[in-house]
Amino acid sequence: MTEIFRSYQLKNHSNQNKLDLLMDVIDMYRISAKQISNKQWELFYKNGAKFNNNLKITDLPIKLSERYKQTCQYQVVGMLNSYISNVKLRFVDKVINSSIEEDVRIKLLYINKYKKWFSKEVIMKKKPIEPEIIRLARHIFKKLTKNKPRYSSINLSLDGKVAQI
Repeated sequence: MTEIFRSYQLKNHSNQNKLDLLMDVIDMYRISAKQISNKQWELFYKNGAKFNNNLKITDLPIKLSERYKQTCQYQVVGMLNSYISNVKLRFVDKVINSSIEEDVRIKLLYINKYKKWFSKEVIMKKKPIEPEIIRLARHIFKKLTKNKPRYSSINLSLDGKVAQI
């Protein structure tokens, strides 16, 4: 089942003070999204190419309520998971369209499939993949992730925890 969401511009009777407060929340949300993303990338590189929806973010200097932080983190992790899926597809495209020999190509595709770009050792068919091939996979991955998602124009993802219509 596909859900379709639409937005409509409605007249409101908010005064300038309320609009300023809303813009402050949006600005804090965007700053928070960037901070959460940085923390998620740390986790990604440290713990084996995984993001965590429930990562403890209380140590970040975020001025939003816990409900907003959680909603923001869910949105950021969703964006990052989508981004990594796209990187994996581009990785496959790069490797398939390269002049790399078949054996190395298969190993690179294996590393990519199982997100082992940052593993020290990768076992494929009960044999370790050579460290230089793992380094090559890491190099390709880093080249493909040079332009990570930005959050300067992220919109608030408002669920029942933080907004009521």
